[in-house]
Amino acid sequence: MHSSIFDEDVYGMAYRGKEIDLRPGARRVTRDTPLLLVGEAKDFPKAEGFFAQHGMTRCSRFVLSGGADVLSLRTALCEQGDGIVFLLKDRYEKPFQTAFNGQSYQLFSRYRAYFKFMQPALRQVYDLLEDEVSRETFTRVLNVRFKLADDAEVFSVFQPDQYFTPPEMNRFTPDSVFVDCGAFVGDTIEKYIWHSQGIFRRIYGFEPGMKQRTALEHRKARLVEEWALDDDQISIVPAGVGEATQDMALVKGVMSDLAIGTKLVPEAEADEASIIDRVHVVSLDEYFRDREPRIDMIKADVEGSELALLQGAQEIIRRDRPNLAISLYHKLTDYFELPLYIKSLVPEYHLRIYHHSTNFTETVVYAYVD
Repeated sequence: MHSSIFDEDVYGMAYRGKEIDLRPGARRVTRDTPLLLVGEAKDFPKAEGFFAQHGMTRCSRFVLSGGADVLSLRTALCEQGDGIVFLLKDRYEKPFQTAFNGQSYQLFSRYRAYFKFMQPALRQVYDLLEDEVSRETFTRVLNVRFKLADDAEVFSVFQPDQYFTPPEMNRFTPDSVFVDCGAFVGDTIEKYIWHSQGIFRRIYGFEPGMKQRTALEHRKARLVEEWALDDDQISIVPAGVGEATQDMALVKGVMSDLAIGTKLVPEAEADEASIIDRVHVVSLDEYFRDREPRIDMIKADVEGSELALLQGAQEIIRRDRPNLAISLYHKLTDYFELPLYIKSLVPEYHLRIYHHSTNFTETVVYAYVD
């Protein structure tokens, strides 16, 4: 197993003088642990909400504005005693170190905090993975995602042929039905046709973006001609995919600690200025209920809505046990929520995680049955 990211206390840090001590006996964070949050005023609501979700409400604030008031910070640290200090931005480490007054404090940055809470579930996923390549990949991706390493960490686990890397993803029959959620411009649909050598019954491509669908229509026309397909073998569906059938707003992309990419939200919750498009979203269970008796493979890259998609496809997944190729990088919580949810639907699924880029994006969790 690569490095020690899953070791019980790898993120337990204590300041002793000017050194960071990765102590084997570093304190565990519990719901009763007092927390001192160090950051700017705008940092606190998200952090306090994060801790509140875990039942931790004993949070006090130290506000840094411009230059750090080292004397006041030192006073706050003394009052904190043996509690936990969370730095809400990595750049706050220097003023914290300057304010150190000789006592020992357990210190976490925001990524260390995220990992500490997610660690048990991430370890559970690690233990469920089918092969050593997946375990190595998962560990290296997490090292990058949680700021333990730079992007070079994932170079050695890069895999080509995204969505079709495991041999089990390459099972095709004349009756195969492939569902591409987030079909974009049809690149994965074309790969599916090449891998299947044109042996399939139907492909459905769900794509809510108008510009992308235009390119997808052009690619479809070319593929139908080049592969001598019937026109109805590839269906382009102008919709997003989620937990339920409804109209939603596609809002501008986000890049934060917890999530990247655009996202779908109920129209009533969307800021008008942030709306890119209004999108009809469908549940796969509802959409295919009277259309297809069986689905053989589902691929999904839907900008952070992967869990909602799986929840809206649970009938299909339980009934048909289709091959799954699901993007696993839009949200930090995806790294455990998606694999564990897939496994809860079909305990017999085998799980693999492979990586398909030279940064932390384009990780995919694969699921299949024997």
